[in-house]
Amino acid sequence: MSLIPKVMLDSTISPSMTMVTSSQLPQELYDKIIDNLHDDPVSLKHCTLASRFLVPRSQHYLFSSIHLSSVARVHRLYNILTNSPHLSERVRELHLSPGMNAWMASSEPYLFHILSTLTALTTLRISALPGNVIWHRDILPQTTAVIVQLVCLPSLTTFEVCAMGGVPLDFFTIRKHLTYLRLKKVTFSRIPQSDIISAMTTDKLELYLSHAGFRLDEQLLVSFTRPGALFSRVKVLIVHYIKREPQLALEILKASARSLRKIEFRAMFEHNKVEPQNLVINFDLMPNLDHLVFRVNALTSTAWAFESTCAIALINLHRFININSSVGRIRYLTIIIVGHKQPDGGSSNWSSTLIPAMPHIFSKLANIDYMLDEGRGVPPESPFRVEVLLELHGWSLNELSAVRLAWKRRLVSYMPFASIGGRLVCEVKMT
Repeated sequence: MSLIPKVMLDSTISPSMTMVTSSQLPQELYDKIIDNLHDDPVSLKHCTLASRFLVPRSQHYLFSSIHLSSVARVHRLYNILTNSPHLSERVRELHLSPGMNAWMASSEPYLFHILSTLTALTTLRISALPGNVIWHRDILPQTTAVIVQLVCLPSLTTFEVCAMGGVPLDFFTIRKHLTYLRLKKVTFSRIPQSDIISAMTTDKLELYLSHAGFRLDEQLLVSFTRPGALFSRVKVLIVHYIKREPQLALEILKASARSLRKIEFRAMFEHNKVEPQNLVINFDLMPNLDHLVFRVNALTSTAWAFESTCAIALINLHRFININSSVGRIRYLTIIIVGHKQPDGGSSNWSSTLIPAMPHIFSKLANIDYMLDEGRGVPPESPFRVEVLLELHGWSLNELSAVRLAWKRRLVSYMPFASIGGRLVCEVKMT
């Protein structure tokens, strides 16, 4: 949907400039036509000019997602909404990209007016453009106030902040329950000698704990982990780079121990070196947790690089399970191996069909299978499911069927405990 704003906001055609036609066809048929074009903004724009019967549904898709990243786009959208104010009710997703010559400050009061009219927003993303973006410097106080009002909307369920310094804590004092909160490369404004009362909660929380990816001082951590606070009722937790800020992650796991249903660890294990595993997590203290996901990245410059980096990451996963036997008692376990092919082809000219013939990968998965079985006990207390997914990006779909069949055969033979004792799911996804 990211193309939609560019097509509409860079256009010089007003939504009101439509051809009035008559028709005896049912409106439902027109709506079906537009539904089939929902991801084709260029065609949708032409449909708004072709017939008045196509206009409402076309505008529904064209204005459902808006991306504002420049003064020009703000002015364009301001003119559209001034001429057709009802369109503000169509906007469900708003993506703001601060930065680039402080365009948000330069576009006042137009931006303020636009934001004030968005009453049906469900998703708000604030993701800075490349550069050092500081909230109080690049976003004016009146704009901050109206953004806070957007977060307060009953309809808003998703809030994402990325690459922003000095994010106001006002957002997290709002008494509101979100469906999804994502924080990446975020620091918060400091309020000395004040006790921040976190009233916001969320079902799903995604945190990036990489270098300067997320920072909380002790005062904020205490506030955010109190009962009823931001980190206390999380059901689905996605953590990137947990090894960079392990204590922070452990406090979140502790605060939401009784509500957690699913945990996904991304980039948890290094793929370039075998490392000591000293992160201890007792999953038995999370009574409702029934799904644990480990997402493993592998280099794809050559076939050798893929096999070796994948094997190293799996060794580190094996060591983690070795000191955290409670992993084996989780009912549903997923291991995802991810490989991104180089966009230009480069040295990644090897076929993914070679992957099932890489013994080091399967021997490490066999070790993991044995370790998981040791943790389950004999017999297992409850039925279990193990998924081992190979997620490849950039390869040809022609390779898909051959890789999938061979991948499944090898896994079944190398992971007998999961295959016989429970349910082993072996999938290959290519995108």
